[in-house]
Amino acid sequence: MTHRTSITLSLAKQWLRFGIKFGYPDCCIKYFLEVELVDRYDPKLNMFLGSGYIPCNACKDVAMDEQEDRINKRRDLGLEPFKRPSESLRLRMLSHVRLRKNLKKQRS
Repeated sequence: MTHRTSITLSLAKQWLRFGIKFGYPDCCIKYFLEVELVDRYDPKLNMFLGSGYIPCNACKDVAMDEQEDRINKRRDLGLEPFKRPSESLRLRMLSHVRLRKNLKKQRS
């Protein structure tokens, strides 16, 4: 049990560092670390599906252009500017999410 906890803490530290480097808002980084994995990929909750960014409940209602601007202002200078995913990427991600849900139902 202790080993699993240390792995989880190690991953959380890595995700925290990546979130800061990528310029994501602190509230969204915290949300990412706390929310269940399945909720991270719910297309109803995440208009940025496929980008790596998962907005928290407070930020999900902020206009997408405004969110992009906020992220790019905080983003590490060595990274490409943040852009919302293309619609084709979102559709591929949605397809993948649905497939995983169906497989999970079949196993139950």
